[in-house]
Order: sequence, then C-alpha cells, then structure tokens
Amino acid sequence: MVIKDSFRNKILWHKFVRTETIADYLKGVEFLRSHGFIIHDIVCNGLCGLFQSLRQYKVQMCQFHQIMIIRHYLTKKPDMKATQELLAISKMITHTDKEGFIRILEKWHEQWSNFIKERTIDRKSGKSTYTYPRLRSAYLSLKRNLKWL
Repeated sequence: MVIKDSFRNKILWHKFVRTETIADYLKGVEFLRSHGFIIHDIVCNGLCGLFQSLRQYKVQMCQFHQIMIIRHYLTKKPDMKATQELLAISKMITHTDKEGFIRILEKWHEQWSNFIKERTIDRKSGKSTYTYPRLRSAYLSLKRNLKWL
C-alpha cells in the first residue's frame, strides 16, 4: 500500500500487504497525522466500508479503480449493446463533471432498466435469477459509488 502526496508527487508511507484492509488504511492515515501532515482529501479504492471509516475527510473513489471494476464485470469487448454503452459511459468518468455523468448514467438506466431486471427461471431448480447479472452488478457498482466518484 502506498500513501502519496499528490501535490509533490512524493510517497509518504508504504506497507507491504497481501490484501488491503481498512485497518491498514487507518494506520497509514494515523502515521501521517502523527507526523504533522494535514490531510485535505483522500483518493482510494472502493474497499467495502472504507469510505465510512474515513468519513471525517473528503474522500473520493479512484476513478481508475471504478472503471476496472466495471471492466471486470463487462469485459473489454462486450457483445450486447447495453453492455457496450455502459462500458463506454464508465470510461467517461474522467472526462465529465459529476452532474453530466449522473445524467448520462440515468439516461442509460431509463433505456435499459427493463433489460437489466429480466429474470430467467432455472429449469432444474425452478429458481429465478437475473438474466444479465454481470451487467446489473456493473450498473449497481456505478450507482452505489456515484457520491464518491
């Protein structure tokens, strides 16, 4: 893990970890505070619960990480039109302002809402599941993280 001063492009703290944890982030922040640093903002990945743990600061989710989450769900070259459009929208994060991005995402959702709600019944179990769970997960990830992007 690396904590970097974005103004001076200097690494201030690092730790070798197998997986990142909220406790590791908090240790890094505490290290900075104990050494007199003033923390203005934090840009971090979307680790579950991290934003809440850092709520005393202005926190932004790393846009690159969000795009990678979307790409994980949708692949690099999706075949369905809805999926292609959502992938393209996700890549617009770095090229639009918040309000513009929200409008584009809402327009996409209006157009594809019924499609991502489609359900399929498994013939063996009789259980109903979403027909396009990865597309749905990608959209919900964007929707859930909007306030931090």
